[in-house]
Amino acid sequence: MSQEGFFSGAALAALDDKGRIALPAAFRKFLPSGSSARQLFVTTHEVAPCLVGSGVDRIARIQARIDRSEDLAAQQGKEFDRFALERRLVGPGETVPMDGSGRFSLSDVLIELAEFEGEIFLFGAGQYFEIWDLGRLLAMKDPAYAPAQAAARAALRVRDKQAAKKAASE
Repeated sequence: MSQEGFFSGAALAALDDKGRIALPAAFRKFLPSGSSARQLFVTTHEVAPCLVGSGVDRIARIQARIDRSEDLAAQQGKEFDRFALERRLVGPGETVPMDGSGRFSLSDVLIELAEFEGEIFLFGAGQYFEIWDLGRLLAMKDPAYAPAQAAARAALRVRDKQAAKKAASE
């Protein structure tokens, strides 16, 4: 069974001075194969104060979701604001190329919207992966973020153990 388009896992990352993030190989394996495999769709999260990344195939799924919502509203005789839903689901989204090393660049607007100030944390969330400012994630009080926070803390512990092991061997 293919895992394309379904992201899981967690990783620490850094935003370099050119605004690039290296997508770990563990995440790249979830991108759809074909010509669009070297592109990501990145936008703001619907609710959480982070960005979300995915394969560009997610754009078609978003469009289908909007179409279904519009059809359901029409069947129920309810008003439907397609543009409001499109703004919420797509927002300032961008299709960004990924280089051979898995690096992709974020626009200054997306970086500002995510309020990146320090280390970055990537968290698989099914059809997309979340891109967090690590400090912001760890400061969240809402229990809905506890799984991502636990994974971030574990990633920090792993990094610290690896650094200590390397220092001890030198």
